[in-house]
Amino acid sequence: MPDQARWGGKQVIPEKWVEESTSPDASDNRRWRRAAAWKQAHGYYKYLWWGRVRSDGSHAFMARGNLQQQWIYVSPRDHVVIVRFGLVDGAADSWPDIFESITDSVRTLNPGVDSIARDQSPD
Repeated sequence: MPDQARWGGKQVIPEKWVEESTSPDASDNRRWRRAAAWKQAHGYYKYLWWGRVRSDGSHAFMARGNLQQQWIYVSPRDHVVIVRFGLVDGAADSWPDIFESITDSVRTLNPGVDSIARDQSPD
């Protein structure tokens, strides 16, 4: 998660909980009757977070609002958080795909984001 769940230098959510609650669970063998396409797209669901594993092994996760068009999307790899307030889908086929496309564009436009984040790490 961006800044390891810190705000203003203060730990607001235990880092271990963020990792546990948003990471894929390799032991999850449930059947996906209603969201089979999500599972086929390397998706997972855990503790109210929907996530997808990327081809490089990293993952992004998101929460969906009550109206289904409200989203919080988090890409820890890219240090990106996207929040969408919406009442309608806006004719989008897949908001998760759009968020990943935006994130990829940010990464392309700012290729040094990984080194910047590592340089600012408190380690």
